[in-house]
Amino acid sequence: MEEGPWIRHNGILYIKRPGVEHKEVKVIVVPQILQQPILEHYHGRTTGPHFGRKKLYMTLKRYFWWRGMARQVADYCSQCIRCKYEMPKLGPKAIFKQRYKPRYPNEVISIDIVGPYPKSSNGKQYVLTIQCEFSKYVCAVPLINKTAVAVTQAVTERWLLVFGSPKCIRSDEGTDTDSAIIQYLCKMKQIKKIRTPVYSPHANPVERFHRTMNQALRTWIGRTQIKSWDFILPNIIAA
Repeated sequence: MEEGPWIRHNGILYIKRPGVEHKEVKVIVVPQILQQPILEHYHGRTTGPHFGRKKLYMTLKRYFWWRGMARQVADYCSQCIRCKYEMPKLGPKAIFKQRYKPRYPNEVISIDIVGPYPKSSNGKQYVLTIQCEFSKYVCAVPLINKTAVAVTQAVTERWLLVFGSPKCIRSDEGTDTDSAIIQYLCKMKQIKKIRTPVYSPHANPVERFHRTMNQALRTWIGRTQIKSWDFILPNIIAA
């Protein structure tokens, strides 16, 4: 049964809302008794590693609607005890001018290594992050070590063989991401290698993702699941 923006189907009430490219989509109208469980589920249980109110609201509005949802999301996030005590305090954003802005997916990718983390049950201690600077898509690869061979193999298998060769690869001047073997790979694949300035982590766009990833790992895993962080990592990337 349909009446204005409201649709009732199989005992569930929906409302028509503007979606992508101005196309109407129908989302579930959530009764008050289910609003709190939905917030708990998406913010801090299975699918939501304690992201902020903006990301939580954007996720919820794709599937649900209730009156005052934006305000309730903001209040819930501000009152979350785990976020309040475990999220680091952020300083002012760094201001920098990016030299080149990519025009299409996989034109420029950024790579970096983060770690060491506590050794997982699979022996992993580091994470190689690869990000498309145009689409912001991120691939995170847990590694046992951060040798040049391990990094080059991961970049090749998890990115080049899947998406093809980019025009440029951006990294810092570390021996793991700017080694002779990486340089040789770029030469063979006709990829331009770009180095970010020394002591300028903000010049590498993937560095911003590290902060988000570390926050999610810290709040989601806790002390009891510290050995399984590499198993949980794909859920954080997909969240």
